[in-house]
Amino acid sequence: MAPATCHPSKPTITCGRRPSSRAARPPARTWEAAPKPDAKLDAYATEVQAAFEAGELGSVASKEELEKLRAAARATGTKDRRVNIRLASADVRDLQALALREGIPYQTLIASVLHKYVTGRLVDRG
Repeated sequence: MAPATCHPSKPTITCGRRPSSRAARPPARTWEAAPKPDAKLDAYATEVQAAFEAGELGSVASKEELEKLRAAARATGTKDRRVNIRLASADVRDLQALALREGIPYQTLIASVLHKYVTGRLVDRG
């Protein structure tokens, strides 16, 4: 008799056990971004978009300013530390659902929320 399974569609994975490295692993779960509604542009935004698409807009920053901004962005965006934390399964599911609606990976969402919190930019609406 075959062991009980968590998911009838995946009979090779049993409850409470990880598949061995030799066993066939199920395909990785993929998330699709929810389709975003078409934005309605006002007259000014439509004018700016048309100017951009026609190549009529250019940068007002000098090369030195741009390089300074690029260096700051590289330094800010560098993720040089790995952290492992335990979270409640319900919280992870909620984070995954939020990230799916935003069209970003849930790890990126977690990192963004933590970054906003430590920099004082996370606003409590409650």
